[in-house]
Amino acid sequence: SVGGGHFTFHADELQETVTTGIMGYDPRVPGGDKGMDKRDWLGHASRFFNQHVVDLDALTPHNELVDGGTCCLADPGREYVIYAPIGSPAGFKLNLEAAATKTLDCRFYDPRLGRFEAAFTRQAGGTESFVKPDPADWVLHVTAPR
Repeated sequence: SVGGGHFTFHADELQETVTTGIMGYDPRVPGGDKGMDKRDWLGHASRFFNQHVVDLDALTPHNELVDGGTCCLADPGREYVIYAPIGSPAGFKLNLEAAATKTLDCRFYDPRLGRFEAAFTRQAGGTESFVKPDPADWVLHVTAPR
């Protein structure tokens, strides 16, 4: 979800066969993938977007603001959500010119575990460099004080 994909919860009980290919997110689907990891990821993404993102409706794709194989949703100058997938470089840059003169709150979010790393701040005004906590996939959430 954070990387721009979509998710659909399937209630496929009694529809799964060996060849249908229906996703088995419902644990009652006979022979289907019990999908605990998938349900965890769905829950983490849902909580992130519903509890921590300040204004989801204002965010639009702004991949031109980032590099390093990352994806960016932003309300430039106010809020940024950057997804750095597994396999992307450890470091990436984010253009924060739209937030000039603001001190921004930043936190890395682990989409696999649904937890934030320690918060830190950055002074906006140009392009800032960030480094993922480890090689796995991470989300950087950057917000300006309101």
